[in-house]
Amino acid sequence: MEKSEKEIWWIIDSGKKSGADNMAVDEFLAKSVGKRPILRFFGWKPFCLSLGYGQKNGIFNYEIIKKNKIDIVRRPTGGRIVLHTDEVTYSVIIPHSHPLYSLNILDLYKKIGFALKNGMKNLGINVFIEKKKREFKK
Repeated sequence: MEKSEKEIWWIIDSGKKSGADNMAVDEFLAKSVGKRPILRFFGWKPFCLSLGYGQKNGIFNYEIIKKNKIDIVRRPTGGRIVLHTDEVTYSVIIPHSHPLYSLNILDLYKKIGFALKNGMKNLGINVFIEKKKREFKK
């Protein structure tokens, strides 16, 4: 692709869905991705705890979860548990043949983050990205 060429991505806004429906949409898109990357925006209704693919269920206060009508779902991707409330969530689906697919995870997150920042800037939204290196205990 030449520098002057604009790359075309599919953009999907699927609205608010249950945890199970959101994960089903992501899984479907991942299995059916064509030649173009997909950026999907979505929300959660009801609120939802999403567990990473390999994460153990752990110990939850199911009484509080049930009382607050919070869904629990397992994501098809890794990571730890996330409580999804009033937020906009996004997923990025990249074909194996796309150059971004070969990046390591940190470089990919940087590229996606800066693309989102630039897109918001084009919409007139000022975004601040804190460049702070985090130290994690081993």
